Amino acid sequence: MPTKTFPGVYASLTEIADFVKDSAKVIGFNPADLFSLETAVDEAVSNIIEHAYEGEGKGEIVCTVE
Repeated sequence: MPTKTFPGVYASLTEIADFVKDSAKVIGFNPADLFSLETAVDEAVSNIIEHAYEGEGKGEIVCTVE
């Protein structure tokens, strides 16, 4: 179960999405599902930064792929 910690900044969005997508590829996600997953991860992380942390740099994003 891969886990990685990222800075809670918008610049981390691509790296976080790549981490999740790479993990999902290993278990056989198809390209359409990978795109949907990337979109969902991007939205979720953006919401964490904007609403939970009330801005960038106020926390970390810990991502575990199961």
